[in-house]
Amino acid sequence: MIACLYRKYGVIPGCLGTELCAVVETLFSFEILFSIIGEPMFAERAETVAYNALPAALTPDMWAHQYLQQPNEMNAVKIGGHVWATDGPDSILFVWNQTTPAAQVSLDNYHTTAGLAKICCTLGISVSGQWNCNVLSTYAPCAVLVMDESGDQQTVMVESMYPWNGLVNITATSRLSFPLYLTILSWAEGTIMSVNRSDPKPLGAGTIVPVTCEGTTTINLTIAMNTRIVRHYNNTASI
Repeated sequence: MIACLYRKYGVIPGCLGTELCAVVETLFSFEILFSIIGEPMFAERAETVAYNALPAALTPDMWAHQYLQQPNEMNAVKIGGHVWATDGPDSILFVWNQTTPAAQVSLDNYHTTAGLAKICCTLGISVSGQWNCNVLSTYAPCAVLVMDESGDQQTVMVESMYPWNGLVNITATSRLSFPLYLTILSWAEGTIMSVNRSDPKPLGAGTIVPVTCEGTTTINLTIAMNTRIVRHYNNTASI
């Protein structure tokens, strides 16, 4: 995430913080870009926001949120003599209501309605652009139902603890043959896949991989959970 509140601060070190609103809007923008263009980079960026920046701004029970989140944040306290031009001293507290009208509605409108729901609705997505197909853009426990032009229903069930581990079990059911495409992120070098208990084969990172499904097809995906260092502005880094 870039540093962004009511004034956009760009790629400078994000000590000023990033609004929860900006997190969800960025997530949704990447999801829409992926559905139109079909470039795996956009799915990867959407996943990074969904599984990092979004939960970072919420309490585990999702009853409170942090209006501004910051990298390397040491504590969430009320700050006197703060640096924000448009936000108040409690902007990094985890509370129900915040200091601005936008913040007061963001708990419902952004993380509950727009954030979590849009993640769920785009786990399985129809992509145009160069692919023009049905794609699992990222992985989470879900059921995806698709009706093709002939009226045949295709069901895709995903069982996984991803991103806590890299094991993803997919069961696709359809009367007719159909292609299912799986997104493999650029950092997942060493990912392997087995279809209908066949010998595992390696998959290229940063690609969209086709699998032909007919009847009942089982896909066992083992995503390589590689640790990496990502460099940012002014030689900062994240792991």
